[in-house]
Amino acid sequence: MSEKAQKFINNIKSLPTLRPIAAKIMQLLHDKNTSAYQIAKIIQMDQSLTALILKLANSSFYGCCKEISTLRHAVIIIGLDDIKNIVLCDALINSFPVRKGSFDYRMFWEHSVYCAILCKILSKPFNYRKAGELYVAGLLHDIGKIVMVQVFYEKFEKVISITAKSNSSPLEIEKEILGVTHPEIGGALAMKWNFPLSIIDAITFHHNPTEARHNIHIACIVHLANIICLRMGLIGLKATDKSEFKIDEGAWEYLKTKKLDLNETDLEQFSFELQSRTEEVQEFISLIYKKH
Repeated sequence: MSEKAQKFINNIKSLPTLRPIAAKIMQLLHDKNTSAYQIAKIIQMDQSLTALILKLANSSFYGCCKEISTLRHAVIIIGLDDIKNIVLCDALINSFPVRKGSFDYRMFWEHSVYCAILCKILSKPFNYRKAGELYVAGLLHDIGKIVMVQVFYEKFEKVISITAKSNSSPLEIEKEILGVTHPEIGGALAMKWNFPLSIIDAITFHHNPTEARHNIHIACIVHLANIICLRMGLIGLKATDKSEFKIDEGAWEYLKTKKLDLNETDLEQFSFELQSRTEEVQEFISLIYKKH
């Protein structure tokens, strides 16, 4: 990421930090010996998070046939890996204040969640063992846009307006108007939040994944997931440039080393798998998205 992006993030005083309970749960879940009981004990200290976990455990997203009434049972049903993802989703989605304007927050988070779920789906065919890490990278890949809305509100509105009418790349427009791009800002924020280098790479290089410095594998998968979501119309902004629908050639060639028979038919299958979960995803977003 650029030095300018890092300085920019370090100088912003209004950026949200992860809620203490979210940070604690994320820390515990890095420990392989953490139990469902330990996680439930922390979650029950937060009433809204407790209610969310119980609602999700009883939703079609997890498809349990009988009512889940205790938090410990809910944690077991959902699984520790998904608990981490839910806590992170809740912390992120509800940390950034909504500003009126043309930026559609719900559409943005829908795209992010769809991309995260598709990343997790893609972990198996592309032999990426840390599916949870892929989920987080997919969820955060466009987080720089949210920061831009908060800090460069009027200028970012201009970016949205010009992008809708121009054939130029959105990244070129961001660079011209703001002097920095959303992947650079997102990567700098992830670094400030002490995320792993692999996730920082995925965020910073999701538009040019072969330039990733630490983990090209995760960057290429997040890039592909983002492109598939764009092609499916699951777009984070109301207007986007058609060039974003193209898969980076270098990323495609790299992914073919992980899945030797990779072809366009696979992309259709990946799209179908994600499409089949649309109702579940919409229910998940409706439960977790508290803003209007």
